[in-house]
Amino acid sequence: MYKKIIFMVMLVLAMVLSSCSEKYDDPSDYLSVPADDGKTLKTIHYVGKKWRGISVPPRINGKRVTEIGDNTFADLEIAMVNIPKGIKKIGAWSFSGNFITEFSIPPTVTEISTGAFMYNRLSHITIPNSVRKIGYRAFCQNPLTRITIGKNVELEALKGYDSILDTDWAYYAFELGLDVEFDDFYRQNNRRAGTYILQGGAWHFQQ
Repeated sequence: MYKKIIFMVMLVLAMVLSSCSEKYDDPSDYLSVPADDGKTLKTIHYVGKKWRGISVPPRINGKRVTEIGDNTFADLEIAMVNIPKGIKKIGAWSFSGNFITEFSIPPTVTEISTGAFMYNRLSHITIPNSVRKIGYRAFCQNPLTRITIGKNVELEALKGYDSILDTDWAYYAFELGLDVEFDDFYRQNNRRAGTYILQGGAWHFQQ
């Protein structure tokens, strides 16, 4: 009797652990090249067919993946994505032009490049403390109302002058078309770590 109970408990635990384990895409769904360190890989193109839900594998051909290359998943109508720990850089335009509503940035990422998540459907995002640099337009054209971010993150901006329109212009990392963009508000608050909420067309800081 006791042996049967123990067996059933072990079976249930095995099923729970199995259901909790992460399942990644087949590595053959990705084209990759050596990353800058020459020892790990970066993705350069997704050739799989599961466009609605993407789960980047932590290894391809036995080598660790540490970078999502430029344009890897651009304009693929992706709605959900999972990036494993170990990714250090998210390349330019890598997830732009999709339908992503939620996304978890792993705590190993240090850089999010130009336009990485522009033109998606993110309403909230958490930038882990590991991130030190976010490129211009990385999160623009998303309906963001809540941003949790670490301290002293460098938010790149690109500014210029349009001689035809006779006006100045600027591209922000979180460009949302507001009078005071998030980037400016973050700097005005001495780049403090915390949660920033958009209410009534204005940003507010929460510790």
